[in-house]
Amino acid sequence: MELSPEQLGQVIEYLKKWKVAECSICGHDDWAVASTVFVLSEYNSPRASVYSNVQVFPVIPLTCKTCGNVLFLSAIAAGVVPGAIRSTAG
Repeated sequence: MELSPEQLGQVIEYLKKWKVAECSICGHDDWAVASTVFVLSEYNSPRASVYSNVQVFPVIPLTCKTCGNVLFLSAIAAGVVPGAIRSTAG
């Protein structure tokens, strides 16, 4: 899903709430924010049907402009994709 200019601005504003992260690889803090939402999908056994009910998690990649390391930002937490962040705590 391509983000509209307004949605991309919303992601940038969301990121401004937090301390700028230093890259864990090179130590720099200059990040490129992707304008596309991607999904991480749940792994299923190769024997599972391709059409199984697979859980997906929408993310926005943040790429270090120095070394290319990638962080994933939750598109749900950033407010550009509806949904609830699920807690895995018991």
